[in-house]
Amino acid sequence: MSVSFVRWAAFASLTTAAVTVSAVACSSFGEDESPDGSETSTDPDAPAEASVADGATLDSATGVDSSKVDGGGPCDPMAPFNPSSMPVPGIPAGDTYSARLTKDETGISFSRYEEGYYKLKIALRSDRSVPFSAEQPLAAASHPQRSVAGATVSSDQLQLVYYTTEADGGDGTIFHSTRLGVATSFSPGISYAALANIDAVTRRDPFFAVNGDLYFASREAAAPHALYVLPNVPGATNGPVPVNTGVVSGNAEERAPVLSFDELTMYFQSSRTAPTSTSGATGNGDVWVMRRNTRADAFGLPVFVPELSSALSDEPSWLSPDNCRLYLSRVTSPGVSELIIFTRPPKQ
Repeated sequence: MSVSFVRWAAFASLTTAAVTVSAVACSSFGEDESPDGSETSTDPDAPAEASVADGATLDSATGVDSSKVDGGGPCDPMAPFNPSSMPVPGIPAGDTYSARLTKDETGISFSRYEEGYYKLKIALRSDRSVPFSAEQPLAAASHPQRSVAGATVSSDQLQLVYYTTEADGGDGTIFHSTRLGVATSFSPGISYAALANIDAVTRRDPFFAVNGDLYFASREAAAPHALYVLPNVPGATNGPVPVNTGVVSGNAEERAPVLSFDELTMYFQSSRTAPTSTSGATGNGDVWVMRRNTRADAFGLPVFVPELSSALSDEPSWLSPDNCRLYLSRVTSPGVSELIIFTRPPKQ
């Protein structure tokens, strides 16, 4: 049986005894395709809707109208995740992190620690209900003697962005690769010229939103990592702008931005501590969330997500289109992380 993933960004061909699969860029489909493969009319450039629905009740912590965040999926996207997690099926245990998936969750990219460096891998499966097949290297983003992570692909499947670091995690650089069509190969990655006007020591954790905005973390010489966004505005020359994550005291780090498909929710990792001692935030790299009513709005105040945070470091990686599953990298012992999945309970 041959399975063709025409809408995905092809990297290579993987063959198993039963299935020949065209390997894919492990990010999202284009915004015009639904999780079941049907076409939709979603337009990321459509006019923003009204900020608050008539008679709606705003969340007291964020000021967000919860009715705007419900993607119509099988769970309540404002409900807490189940506190128990599960490993990603088919991905062997080991030091792995920074996952990106295709929209239907049948393709995944992630980084695995091998021979002194993190290397990008891809794996496929025929359906979300079965484990992933054996992982393969992602040849389009190979950098000898450097760690590589965070592969993210634009909705039109023509841009590949990822980052590299030295073995100790320093000197982070975001790379950019392009191609002319989905049937062609990506060009070798080069340092992303659009980010050249940021005087930063490290740049990491790129994440393409559906509308083409590129979110990432950047650190200047005397400051911690902060979140930025490079707006997808044709002809714009202003470069990236900071993402307002509220007041951060001390040297708190902000990393790993992950947006929902409707771009109304953003999870990220922060080493900040919460304003109250009862919140549970440890400052070791916890998960926080910000929401907004429309894409035209700024995000509301960040809220600590206790069920996604542990005593060590937790880094969000990818959120499913229905907002019901969040893939996360969790440090399980010093220097070792694991990819896990959290799910929200079904609607009652």
